[in-house]
Amino acid sequence: MPKPLIDVSRYDETPFSEWKSRHGIWGVIVKVGGNERAVGGRYADPYFSSHWDDAAANGINRGVYYYTDVITVADARADADHCVSLLGGRKPDLGIYMDVEDKRQFNLSKRALTDVIKAFCDRIEELGYRAGLYTGGYAWNNNMYPDELRKYVTWIASWQESWPTYVGEIQLWQQGTKRLSDGRVYFDDVSGAQDFDWASDAFVREIEQGGDIEIPRKTKLSYALAASEVMDHFVDHDAHGYSQPNRNGTSDVETITLSDGTDVSFQGGDRDCSRLVQTCYVVVGALPKGLLVWTGNERETLLSNGFVQVPLDGLQRGDVLLRDGHTELFMGDGIEAGARRSETHGIDGRTGDQDGGEITRSAFVRSHWTSAYRCMKKRPGEGEPIAEPEPEGKTEGGNMALPFFVTFDDDPTELFCDDGFHLHSIANPDEKKAIMDFYKLGHPGKTLDPTPKKFGIKDAPLGARYNDVMSRGAEFRGFDRFNKHPSLRATVTDIVRTELAKIAIDEDMIADVVAQKVIDAIG
Repeated sequence: MPKPLIDVSRYDETPFSEWKSRHGIWGVIVKVGGNERAVGGRYADPYFSSHWDDAAANGINRGVYYYTDVITVADARADADHCVSLLGGRKPDLGIYMDVEDKRQFNLSKRALTDVIKAFCDRIEELGYRAGLYTGGYAWNNNMYPDELRKYVTWIASWQESWPTYVGEIQLWQQGTKRLSDGRVYFDDVSGAQDFDWASDAFVREIEQGGDIEIPRKTKLSYALAASEVMDHFVDHDAHGYSQPNRNGTSDVETITLSDGTDVSFQGGDRDCSRLVQTCYVVVGALPKGLLVWTGNERETLLSNGFVQVPLDGLQRGDVLLRDGHTELFMGDGIEAGARRSETHGIDGRTGDQDGGEITRSAFVRSHWTSAYRCMKKRPGEGEPIAEPEPEGKTEGGNMALPFFVTFDDDPTELFCDDGFHLHSIANPDEKKAIMDFYKLGHPGKTLDPTPKKFGIKDAPLGARYNDVMSRGAEFRGFDRFNKHPSLRATVTDIVRTELAKIAIDEDMIADVVAQKVIDAIG
């Protein structure tokens, strides 16, 4: 069975002997140091040695974590070297974990962040240690490529009652915080509580018996499980709150990736209880679009679209809960979740979850509900193995390549697009003109060089450089005007992505080019 752990840093004065005797702690993961811009760079945790020695004296398995906010492959490898140097020859049997939770990292593309994590972990392995990653469940599913990172030990924070199945197979789970005094698990940072974790059966076996961790192949989710993951997104993402007048959301479109690799899209903004349940099942394809659903007709709507009524005992994840005037989803393991009220405790308020209680989870209370409904339709491909996608920018030979280049043959009018796999001749005159115009915009007074070469974004994939462009808003002429016209963001984003895909420009020119495009779009 899973075994309990705690993770500690300089802020924790933890008597490991008491944790072991009172709560059976099997392991401890100690902060060894980090690299943060906010504190001036790389540092050592001053309590690492004492925590390490205390755990050893009590016969507790030990691992270490290293907090870093770096965003480049080179810095990640340097951090790995720094981390190992801080160990001073110590061997953490539970592994060394890269702590990834900085907002700047999550502004990278999936490709770029995955590469940064792999650089750190690969370097740790080169130095002879077990490598792992710590991050949150939402970031794991949406900000990186999990299938490329499962070869390392995966430690996921998801503060909830039960093991987080929505992230797939993992080895370590941070459940919340726990007090030594009362042994309760809290889903908040409460005074006197310690970060509390669990190790999976497979990981415990690997450590204690030398067994291998077996990662099952990912399979396509059922409608109910897919809808539940959409609900998890709404609960965990504060951009979504409660509103009846604005229950249809905003004009912004969000796209998230489910644990089976499926992308689903929906309108941003707020929901009320029935529209949220409807959204969860509509976006995964179980309910048709365009239905007018409220709690008064929800039962009939569900029963006429492949759902059946089920007893309130023996519920499964994704079952729809209903009573007069309110509806939510059963999330499994004794948890229910849904849209409940605005921050005014009324039917409307500011967009987004203002206090954490507008769209939220809580313990399932059977007496609160009068009926429950289960989707019986089979999702296309449900239960079938999912083929692992090729990483973005990977060449047939296995080396990383930039997603897009423009190349020029001896004839300067002959253009080719290299997507990392093949060269495609660009014959369309309009497309040629767009490339030429964009090049001139980024290189005033210059003409295209007819010498065969690649004009390229030399050090990063397109996605990473694009995110860098969009995050440098203060450098854009006209950015304030752009920021006041959110309806133009989709248009400008499309322009930038399209043009950068056609031609790569010098890094120093990026801000000016995007600014000009913004100004052109605003008029």
